[in-house]
Amino acid sequence: MEFFLIILLIVFIFLVAKSIDEKNKSHNKQGYTSNHNYDFENNVYDNETDKIIPASDERKKNDIISVVGGFYRSWEAKKCIRKLYACETVFLKEEPDNPYDPNAIMVLSKRGLHIGYISKYNIQAVRDRMLEGPVKGAVFETMDSRYEYTITLLPMNDDGEYNHAIYLFNERKRIDEDSKKLNRLRSKLDFYNIIRVAVDDLVPQKKYASIHKMLKPIFEAGIQDDTCYELMICCCHYMADYESELQYIDKYVESGKVKDKDFINRRKYQVLRLLGHLVSNDQIENEKAGVETTILELDFFNRIVSLLSDVVDPNRIDFRDSKGLFAVNLDSNIRRPICKLYLNDPDKMFIGLINDDGSILKTPITRIEELDDIKDDLLMPIRKFLDA
Repeated sequence: MEFFLIILLIVFIFLVAKSIDEKNKSHNKQGYTSNHNYDFENNVYDNETDKIIPASDERKKNDIISVVGGFYRSWEAKKCIRKLYACETVFLKEEPDNPYDPNAIMVLSKRGLHIGYISKYNIQAVRDRMLEGPVKGAVFETMDSRYEYTITLLPMNDDGEYNHAIYLFNERKRIDEDSKKLNRLRSKLDFYNIIRVAVDDLVPQKKYASIHKMLKPIFEAGIQDDTCYELMICCCHYMADYESELQYIDKYVESGKVKDKDFINRRKYQVLRLLGHLVSNDQIENEKAGVETTILELDFFNRIVSLLSDVVDPNRIDFRDSKGLFAVNLDSNIRRPICKLYLNDPDKMFIGLINDDGSILKTPITRIEELDDIKDDLLMPIRKFLDA
């Protein structure tokens, strides 16, 4: 008897729990659920429960617009999609020249990024709203694993942000088209192979005349990059065509593509002095506080380069100025010193020669012509580095 009562009690508890669960489900149907059951294959909802909008929301289900195609957008666009938040404003732009669907409508961020398309199942509803007046989007539900999300449509009373987004989009599009055009031209002229051959094969052999000839069509077509500028500067420097070198340096700086601004500034002052355009220390702008590169230092440096250029490519000889000394290095590398110049006091000038063990032998020097007598001492560390 007691066993029978226990069974009845268990059945009663089960029925009560089930009744409460059904009641909760019924209640939830009247509110919003974020767990939309979405058919990704057909871009449609397949759960009747998810079609119910909160009672407090007067929008119809058609006002919840699906945005698709985010997975195929750029890396920058995907990053933007991941950061979308509820109610964030997005903008709509028709794309009649879309090769796949002339009815396509793009979704743009405030920064003009293309972050998806209106789902084809919602295009007509969106177009109908557009006929009523300008509209914008507000993020309703953020992205899923396929970079798809939903938006609602709102009236667009102020088109300032919209116009700015369209401007940024058009700028991005122009830059992208220019990039594609550039790549087509580069491919036609075998650009990348020319650069590879120049850097890997011809520069080590100091065949700068050949490099110059190969680069001319590239510059004439206007498809040069930073490497082209640096190669052409080296060509002119090796061939002692300093006027042309100065022109390429200026164009390189104007391009905004300079990788090593300090090196280009040093090279520019070196060339300006070789051309005789620098006649006063006041014409030299020093980047570092307390460091003053002088005409005398540039003259000593240019004489050293001239002395050593029959052994080493002059493009490989560079200098670094500091408060206490003027260092002449190989390959812009402070660990490959050629010599040190101490010329701040014209009455007590010294040159630091590099010994076999790497120590510095500080030797007095009074005139620039004395460099000719120590050419072998200047070549010694270079030969050591070249043989290493």
